[in-house]
Amino acid sequence: MNHKLDDKITACIVVHNEGEIVERCLKSIKEVTDNIIVVHDGPCSDDTLDICISMGCSVFVRDHIGMCEGHRAWTYLQVKTSWILQIDADEILTEDVSENCQHLVNTSEVACYEFLWPYWDGKTYRTQNWPYKKALFQKDKVQYLGFPHEEVRVNGIIKKVPFIIEHRPRYDNYSVKNFFRKHSKWIKIHALYHLMDQGQLDSYPKYCDDLSPHYSIIKACPLLIAPILFCYHFIGLMVYGGAREGWYGLRNSFMQSLYYFLLCIEVFKKK
Repeated sequence: MNHKLDDKITACIVVHNEGEIVERCLKSIKEVTDNIIVVHDGPCSDDTLDICISMGCSVFVRDHIGMCEGHRAWTYLQVKTSWILQIDADEILTEDVSENCQHLVNTSEVACYEFLWPYWDGKTYRTQNWPYKKALFQKDKVQYLGFPHEEVRVNGIIKKVPFIIEHRPRYDNYSVKNFFRKHSKWIKIHALYHLMDQGQLDSYPKYCDDLSPHYSIIKACPLLIAPILFCYHFIGLMVYGGAREGWYGLRNSFMQSLYYFLLCIEVFKKK
């Protein structure tokens, strides 16, 4: 690609046995990125790594953590370009994003772009204008803590753009069945992170001492915080778009808030 030096983009992806879907993701980003860094979470048991290598990605295998956030700070440290595209294996850049990506990175005024990230239930989209996701940002204008469900913390202007990143998991993430099948595992890992020595966490930049996890107060008094955090999270999600999306906005906001309620309970049990 013929970018100016400061307009180059590196995509960072953390995967775990994603052979069935990773190729469609890589094809969607290949033309707008100058490098693709792929980290596999632990040993690979399918053809994920072969697919990534065949498509020219820089591939690394790190110790198994069980959540992608534990690897992201490390991937950012490997980036040599000015811009980072953070994407998951079950996401696809739409043509709108691809066609406008170069225009977006031609400015130094915006530190981070949020893209529309509508909810997919395994068969069809159920929301239209919510939620948004931070996905494209200047490397030197963000901080990141390798902690479950953390986003980049941006030092500068964050701009929402109406271009869609398609998130297409193979199932309905927030059905009751899948929530307890999938998220219960994450809750256990997340709780252990709250109880571990925070000095062990990876961060970006590498020596960044002023980062603490969101909702870090959970560790001090989890049972007291549980109902407060549920209400805080639920109201926030509804106000910032969930309320305008009908039943699925309500349901997804409730289930995401329930996650944090159950996280508090898990932290209490493990203390």
